Amino acid sequence: MGNLGGVLSDADLTDIAAYFVKVLDTTAHAPLFDVSGQWASIVQPWWALYVTQYAQRSLLTGGWLTFDGEGNAIWLYFYESGGWTAPDTYTAQLYRNTGPPFATAPGMGAPAPKATNAGTVALVFSDRDTADVTFGLDGIRISHRIKRVLYPR
Repeated sequence: MGNLGGVLSDADLTDIAAYFVKVLDTTAHAPLFDVSGQWASIVQPWWALYVTQYAQRSLLTGGWLTFDGEGNAIWLYFYESGGWTAPDTYTAQLYRNTGPPFATAPGMGAPAPKATNAGTVALVFSDRDTADVTFGLDGIRISHRIKRVLYPR
């Protein structure tokens, strides 16, 4: 980029505009269908991932209750930290929360909830009702085939 101390050239402005189109155009890879809903593991039916898709299909949030290596319940989630890397693939930062129990009254000296970066999560959608989820947890890479849970109407 030339002339940093003065006026930008037309070529500089074109490069800057192209950069912002590339960075901000999250719909370029958005899927053709909405992936919101409850998704469950085929081999572990008690395990469920809840996904909500927002803003012209460009942002997903999701969370699920699962268990760590010792069998303790843990809550994992992702939000505002991901994007579509292909029309069928969404990747995001994965977080794990710790904090006081729900029954703890505010102001009782309990520690504030804390979000910890737990790694990344990738969702690859085969079709409207089938996907693969891959994430890392406690140094272990985990993959599951998941299906959308369809409730009778």
